Amino acid sequence: MKIIEINKSIERGTFNLQSNTTVLLKNGVTVSASLNVDDFIADESIFKDTCGNELGRSLFYAKDCENITLLGEPNSIIDGKGYSWERGASKRPSLLRFVNCKYVTLKNLSLRNSPCWCVHLQNCEHVNIEGLSIISDSNSNNDGIDIDGCSFVTVDGCYIENGDDAVVIKSTKNVLSKDVTIRNCKLKTLGAGLKIGTETVGDIFNVKFIDNVIIKANGCAIKIVPTDGSNVDGVCVKNVVAKEVTGPIFVANGTRMRKYYTDQIKNTFSSISNIIIDNFVAEKVYNRSEEVVDKAKGVVFFSGTKQNRIQNVTVKNCIFNMPSLLSPDTDFTVEEMSGQYPEYYCLGTAPAYGFYVRHTDNFTEENNAFNIDKKDVRKKIVLEDVNTLRRVLIK
Repeated sequence: MKIIEINKSIERGTFNLQSNTTVLLKNGVTVSASLNVDDFIADESIFKDTCGNELGRSLFYAKDCENITLLGEPNSIIDGKGYSWERGASKRPSLLRFVNCKYVTLKNLSLRNSPCWCVHLQNCEHVNIEGLSIISDSNSNNDGIDIDGCSFVTVDGCYIENGDDAVVIKSTKNVLSKDVTIRNCKLKTLGAGLKIGTETVGDIFNVKFIDNVIIKANGCAIKIVPTDGSNVDGVCVKNVVAKEVTGPIFVANGTRMRKYYTDQIKNTFSSISNIIIDNFVAEKVYNRSEEVVDKAKGVVFFSGTKQNRIQNVTVKNCIFNMPSLLSPDTDFTVEEMSGQYPEYYCLGTAPAYGFYVRHTDNFTEENNAFNIDKKDVRKKIVLEDVNTLRRVLIK
């Protein structure tokens, strides 16, 4: 194993890492990203995301490698200088990117001010991420950790404070993602706490989001939104506290069917199955707007499509402290999810203040409590085209 110690602060373009290498950032060192886009490697793995950004450049990069470790000593920093890049520019680099790699460890790193996504893992296996501190809201598309077509990934004990989704599981290629666990993390984000989507070509199986705290999420706490052909099967959200969120849970599949690489496409619409939400507490559901109607959009939302219904959902032992809707003349028509960008606020105002469930088979809700600040004009639960409802106790 080759050990590379970075013992003085530097500014540069891409570190192109090789197999069997450990990189150690020594105490007090700052590694800063160059502001010249030509200093970063651009190869055939570059693609455009749903926002039109050309993604693939990064400060630390490895491709087709194995046994790579990045370690940070106290007071060491990886700084992307995101505030110095043109906001929203297409070719902004990430901080860390690994493509087709195996046995990757990222531990005790402090990541700051990424110009774009902070950590992007693409088509990797056996990745351990532990003790990362990510603070990055200095540009747009500042996702914290993007897990893209990866298997056997653990994210443990991280703090993420960022300007877009905190932890994202996606699939830009038709590659299976499976066995991903996010635990013991604290998340504060202008996007979603956990998001599955929106780039979703390959299937995604067995995701666990357990023992986490979402301090704040301006884009919903939990979002599961496959729209490009992915089959999402097996998601467990357990022992999660969401302190301030615009919506607690939004689960919906659509029919957008975008592709990100010319040879990577699905011919069937996305589906969702086997979702468990257990012991989830939304302490305060709020809205960025003061409009009463907008407040009411953050319900617990499950909606399949007529083509592909959601299968097998269980929500149990949860507490949701919700805002209320006072206007009785609101239009409660909820649009069908189709090819639009999948956001809860794009579909209209739900006719329920608690659960809104549509195009779903085998829905179980057990021992859940909804607390509202004032009397609401809507029902607690509204079901549309739901087969096999099991209700054990409603508080």
